[in-house]
Amino acid sequence: MHQKLLLHLLLHSGKLLEERIKRALRPYGIHQGQARILNALNCYGERSQIEIARGLHIERATATIMLQKLETAGLIKRTAHDRDGRVIVVSLTPKGKKAAEKVDAVWQEIEEKLLATLGDLPRDTMEDALLTIRNAFGGKSPAFKITKEEGQ
Repeated sequence: MHQKLLLHLLLHSGKLLEERIKRALRPYGIHQGQARILNALNCYGERSQIEIARGLHIERATATIMLQKLETAGLIKRTAHDRDGRVIVVSLTPKGKKAAEKVDAVWQEIEEKLLATLGDLPRDTMEDALLTIRNAFGGKSPAFKITKEEGQ
């Protein structure tokens, strides 16, 4: 008897969730990586470009490209740090704040659908299992605390 691998189910489920998120964000002209940046700025306030890249565990060059697109769209503004002009500080514009709220609404809607689909499975049980898998494979929570020694 052929047994489905849990890995395949997990990968397929992840792909389907990504596609659902992409479709839901498309009307707003925001892609998933940009949504994560908007959400982080909305939750944690202004941050340096380097802090955003580190906090979301993405390459600096990737963060720079996404930030340029968000700036062009009028969703963020980038300014030099008041004490260290080499540091670029990123903050949401009013338009960006509205976009971040739309992102949050999309994520909430998809999470509610996910939880409704799972029925009686306790949310804590699922969260613990997913965190265990993520951590076992080297994943980390988004982190936005940065030390003064790092300088940015």
